Amino acid sequence: MEPLCPRDLSYKNILVHTYKNGDAFCIRLSDFGLAKERNSDLTSTGSSMKGSIIDPALESFKEFKEVNDIYAIGFILSYIFTGRERLLVNQSPLSSIIQKCSNNNPESRYQSVKEIITAILTLPDDPDPRQETKPQ
Repeated sequence: MEPLCPRDLSYKNILVHTYKNGDAFCIRLSDFGLAKERNSDLTSTGSSMKGSIIDPALESFKEFKEVNDIYAIGFILSYIFTGRERLLVNQSPLSSIIQKCSNNNPESRYQSVKEIITAILTLPDDPDPRQETKPQ
């Protein structure tokens, strides 16, 4: 099966389950109504862009690529780690990952989800996002 571009990553489409002991959690994506196969050219040019986190570099769904979902992933990672719907901005390694995901320039972002996973795996075992933060 060809990987999908969800194209509607938003806070309401992320399901987080924390297990009873609180030491582990599971995150799942939901609502794939706007998803398309990565290499598919099938997109209605009249489709309106939806979601609470829309890449400012994207003009229409016709040009949508994985890097456009990565913009939203930055906001979602920040939400998962802090519980806030704004970007984590401080000097922490976690903030660096979030900032790279949500960079306004698509060429300056991670170019794949695998790159983000690799960066997250290099974080300390217990990244503390509670350092001084400035909302963006």
